[in-house]
Amino acid sequence: MANSTELAGNSVSEANADDLAIRLRRHHDAIASFAAHVRTLSDVETQTPRAPGKWTPAQETLHLTLSCRAFVCALDTGQQIALCVSAERTRELYQAIVPRVLAGGWFPRGGTSPDVAMPEDAIPSTPLAVDELEAASGEFDRAVTSAFARDPSVLTTHPYFGPMLLPELVSFLTAHVEHHRSFLPVRGVVGN
Repeated sequence: MANSTELAGNSVSEANADDLAIRLRRHHDAIASFAAHVRTLSDVETQTPRAPGKWTPAQETLHLTLSCRAFVCALDTGQQIALCVSAERTRELYQAIVPRVLAGGWFPRGGTSPDVAMPEDAIPSTPLAVDELEAASGEFDRAVTSAFARDPSVLTTHPYFGPMLLPELVSFLTAHVEHHRSFLPVRGVVGN
């Protein structure tokens, strides 16, 4: 079931600590850009969904925090995140989506968040939510670095794509952050 091993021979499966550090820096920078953008928004903007049935910027922020924390827990405890689809379906989704995302410039829209990363309706104050995102991102960096130092071939389970090597997970989650940043409103334009 190891989706990542199906890509044997590519740069992701042969990543070293320096490569991982570069990927983690990109993830950190994406989180910092997202956080800085949210901090420019008014309270009304952070609590206004971009469209009916969509998340608010505060919920987008909490979703990213919960995502980081779920992977931290999996890496720290060894208890993997539960799959949201069958193992067979994870392989199909992995093959259809992950290489395209890792190639850059594309991220699927309209997916359903796994329960572990689903924000609740009540969101703490946005400044607190952004601080929590930055803290969770730091915890994620630490957990990934530590797990990779113990075993560079360690796999962790993505709820839709199955087992992933840490370098590809970090790159995927960087694209995930950028995807959610694209939903943030331009300052002063609510509901864009």
